[in-house]
Amino acid sequence: MSQNILKTERNQCEQKLDTLLAANSLVRKEVSPDGNCFFRASLLHVPYVKDENELRGMLCGLIIDNANEYVNSSQTSQEQPCNKPVEKDQNDVQNDAIENITDQQPITPSNTRKKVGRPRGTPPRKSHTFMTPPKKKLFKKRKATPEDWKKNIRKKLRMSWKEYVSQRGKPIHQKVVKSVDCSKCKYKCSQKITEENRQKIFDLFWSLESYERKKDFIISRIEEKQTRKVHRPKDITQKRKRNIHRSYFFDIGGTKTIVCKIYFKKTLDVGDAYIDNAMQNESGGVFIGADKRGKYNPHNKTKPEFLQKVRSHIESFPAVEGHYTRKSSNRRYLGAELNIPRMYQLYLDYYKEGISDTSISEDEKKRYYEHQQMKMRAREEKKKDKDKSKTTNDTFVATFDLQAVLQTPCSLVSQIYYMRKLNCYNLSIYNLGTKNATCYLWSEVEEKRGACEITTCLYLQMLSLTPNIKNVTLYSDACAGQNRNQFTVTGLMHAVINLPNIEIIDHKFLESGHTQMECDNMHSAIEFAKKKTEIYIPSQWATVVRMARTNPYSIIPIQHEDIYDFKKLQKTTLTYIKVDANGEKVNWLKIKWLRYSKQEPQHILFKHTFDEDFRRLRVIVMDKNGVPATNIRGHELPRNYNGKQPITLAKKDLLNLCKTKVIPAEYHKF
Repeated sequence: MSQNILKTERNQCEQKLDTLLAANSLVRKEVSPDGNCFFRASLLHVPYVKDENELRGMLCGLIIDNANEYVNSSQTSQEQPCNKPVEKDQNDVQNDAIENITDQQPITPSNTRKKVGRPRGTPPRKSHTFMTPPKKKLFKKRKATPEDWKKNIRKKLRMSWKEYVSQRGKPIHQKVVKSVDCSKCKYKCSQKITEENRQKIFDLFWSLESYERKKDFIISRIEEKQTRKVHRPKDITQKRKRNIHRSYFFDIGGTKTIVCKIYFKKTLDVGDAYIDNAMQNESGGVFIGADKRGKYNPHNKTKPEFLQKVRSHIESFPAVEGHYTRKSSNRRYLGAELNIPRMYQLYLDYYKEGISDTSISEDEKKRYYEHQQMKMRAREEKKKDKDKSKTTNDTFVATFDLQAVLQTPCSLVSQIYYMRKLNCYNLSIYNLGTKNATCYLWSEVEEKRGACEITTCLYLQMLSLTPNIKNVTLYSDACAGQNRNQFTVTGLMHAVINLPNIEIIDHKFLESGHTQMECDNMHSAIEFAKKKTEIYIPSQWATVVRMARTNPYSIIPIQHEDIYDFKKLQKTTLTYIKVDANGEKVNWLKIKWLRYSKQEPQHILFKHTFDEDFRRLRVIVMDKNGVPATNIRGHELPRNYNGKQPITLAKKDLLNLCKTKVIPAEYHKF
C-alpha cells in the first residue's frame, strides 16, 4: 500500500516537473547515475561551463562564499518543524503555467529574515536576482577627454574670438570691431553701414565654429577680376604689377554694399594674410584648403618600420604574469634582471651583428672617411695654434662656448622642482696660451642668448686684450644661430677694422659631433661646484663660478645696456652676396675657417676645408667710381635693448616661492 502511494506521489511530482520545464521551453533527458548525473543534467542548460567538474567547482565555491548564511539558516531551521509548508510571500511572482500547482512545496529551511529571491519555478539564469560569475577585473588607462585639454580649450577660444592665453603664456585679447576713418574713402563706407550692422556682421563671422567656414565667409564677400591692360605708346601692351583686382562687399538687408579693403578688415578684425590665404585656396566659390597649423610631420620622425623592429625585439623577451596583480590584470612583466639600458644594449648588439660592410654604400663610406679626416685636421689645427700661443707674445688663441642653461633658483627643496625657473647664461672663453678663463654671465631678464649677445662678449674680450696682441684665433662649434652667421661676421669685421692693435682675426670651426674643447672642462667644474651651495638669484652664480677652481675664473656680469645690435649694423654697413670673387657659390654651412684682415676691409676670407686656399667674399659694395658705398670704420655701435626684458607669464609662479618662504626674505627684492 505504501509503495503504491510513493509511486503515485512520484508520478505526480514528475508530471509537475514536466509541466514546469515545458513552461520554460525545457525537456527532461535521462543521464547515467554515476555520481555526476545532477551536474551533467544541469550542464545542458549552462552553456558557459565546459564540463561537470567545472560546474561542481563553481557550486563548491558558491557554498564556501555563503557559508555563514547557510549555517545561520540551518540553526534556525532546527527550531522549526520540517513538515511545515512555506507560506507564499507577497513579493513572489509566479508564471501562469504553474498557477495550478498545489501549495505543497519542497521542504526547505526558512530564514528568520524575509528575502526576495527568484520566483518559484524560474530557472537560475532567468531569475532577476541571478548574478553572473565574477570575471577577471582588468585595469585600464584613464579615458581621454580631448575637450578638457588645454590646447583644445585654447583653440576653441581662439576660433570664437574670445580672450585666451597663448602656449607661451602671452595674453591674447579678444577680437573686436575696430574703428576706421572712411571720410576720404571713395565708397563712403561709414555712411552706408551703421555700427550696429558692423557688429552683427562681426558676430556672424566669428560665430562660425570651423576654420573652413570662416574662409568661406571671406570668399563669398570678395570678387576677383582680371586687371585691364594699359596701352602704352608705340603699340606696346603691358600689364600692371597686379594681375588681380579684388572688390569687397557686405550683405546689408539683401543688398550688396561695396566697401574698401581697410573697412572690410577692420570690421572682421582680420589681416591681409588671412584674406590672401582664403583667396589663394578658393575653387568654385568655396575654400578647398585646410588649417595646417601644428599639423606637420617632424623631419626627424622615426619611421614605422624602425618602431616595429623595436617592438618585435621587446616582444622577443620572455614575459611572466605579475605575482601580486595576476588576479586583476592581464599585464605581463619582464624578468627582474632586465632594465631599459640593458635591453637597449642587447638591441644594438643584435642588429650590429647583422650589418655587413657590403650593406654600406660607397658614398656613405666616402662621407664617413671625409668626416673623420675633418675631425683630425681640426684637432691638429687647434693643437698647432695652441703651441704657437705659448711661444709668441702677439697671438691670442682661445676657445669659447655657451654653457647649458643655468636655472635659478637651484636648491634641493622639493617645491622648486615643480616651478618654472629663471634662465641664466654663461659664455666661457678659455685662453689656450695662459690657461686663464673668463665667464660672461647674464640672465634672461637682461637679454637673450642669440648672435648679438655672443658677438658682444667676443667684442668685449678683444677690447680687454693687451696692446701687443696682433693676431686673434678663436675656436668654437658650428652652431649657426650663435657662432657661424652674418651677424657674428659683422661684429668681428668691425673689431679688426676699428681696434688699432689687431691685424688679423681667425675664426675656426670644429667638426660637428667632435667639438670637445677646454671650455667644456670649465662647465663641468661649474656644474660640480653648484652642488655645494644653494642659488636663489642670478648674481649668486658668480660666486659658484669663482668656487669652481682654485685659481678663480674672471667674472664679467653683462647688463642689457652692454649688448650691441650687430643685426642693425650689418644692414647699414655690410652686404653679403651668395657667390665669391670667382663666381662660385658660398655655402655657409660648410665654412670651416673665416679670416678678417685689416689689410682687406672690403673682403672676408673663408675656407670650406682646412687644406684648401682662401677664397674671397666681398661684403662692402662699391659704387660706380670704385668708392665703398658704406663704411664700417668708425661706425658707432647701436645698442640692442632699451630696458630689461619681461619674463613669461608662466614664470610668475616663482613669486609663490617667496610667499611660502622657500626663497629667503633677503632675496625677495630681486
